[in-house]
Amino acid sequence: MRRQWKEKNFRFEMEGRVGVPVEKLVQLSRQRNAKVKTPYLDLWIAILDELISWQISLLTVFYAERKTKRPRVFDRAITVLLMKILSDSMALRHLVLLGYDVAARSLLRSIGEYIELFVAILDDPKLANHFDKSDTPEGAKWFWRTHIARGALGKRVAQAWGKWFQAREPETANWLASWGRQSNSKLSAMIHPSFAGGLFSAIPFKTEHTDEKWLGIWGDKSDGSVDTIYIYASYMFSMLLLHHEFPFERIGEGFPRPIRFEEETEFHKHVKEGRFILASLILSLGKQSNRAYIFPEYDLTIFKKRKRRKRVTDRSK
Repeated sequence: MRRQWKEKNFRFEMEGRVGVPVEKLVQLSRQRNAKVKTPYLDLWIAILDELISWQISLLTVFYAERKTKRPRVFDRAITVLLMKILSDSMALRHLVLLGYDVAARSLLRSIGEYIELFVAILDDPKLANHFDKSDTPEGAKWFWRTHIARGALGKRVAQAWGKWFQAREPETANWLASWGRQSNSKLSAMIHPSFAGGLFSAIPFKTEHTDEKWLGIWGDKSDGSVDTIYIYASYMFSMLLLHHEFPFERIGEGFPRPIRFEEETEFHKHVKEGRFILASLILSLGKQSNRAYIFPEYDLTIFKKRKRRKRVTDRSK
């Protein structure tokens, strides 16, 4: 490639390369982001870390302590779902800290569906048999059309919440079932080609915009990512609360025995008791009385449309 550049008379002024040295740009971006003050985001990263840590404990207990030589379909489904949720959650954390909030929100849409599917399989373990067939492109397409698309997955989550409330509070059950997906339209605006997706990639939400000559496309960490983590938490609420004895509960006939709970084991206590602490935390985050302390006020002046000057025409000419 360098030989072809030389044949075209490029001068290699950028440290022996044509164009901008990307590795230097990435290094500069990291150095800059390390100096950016984001007190609200720092708090929410700590919350995100608590949520991810609980998921790690759950995966550790379920995968490492399952006493079976040959994992059943249900075990495989739960294991790969947890691994996917954890992998994407860690990637989301990296993207937020690197200043790529729009990319993080694109990933968040996928995380939300995987969390909902996790809840749906716990509520109806037989669904794992269908999920097991999605290991090919064709199978994955069929599974998505049959069990995910057109609100099918949302109905399963609503059904799980209905069982939780024993059909006594249908409105509350429906609201909780759609708590995370209420933000889907906002997330979709970032996933699908749109002016908003490009604009907010270049100019992220901030508490204060300055005259600094730096575009978000190079990575711009900001308190605007607080909303991203809040949406993540709202999705995870059902994962924490529904089937709150899992994996220390019997799922159903024909499925593996539950893991025996041992109070002296730290991972066991973290999974069993930590879920209620985290669920309570997530509920408190949405309280109106707490919003002023944990959600930043964004500077929207940069997005306001400039008033167009009225064109004055001399019709006498």
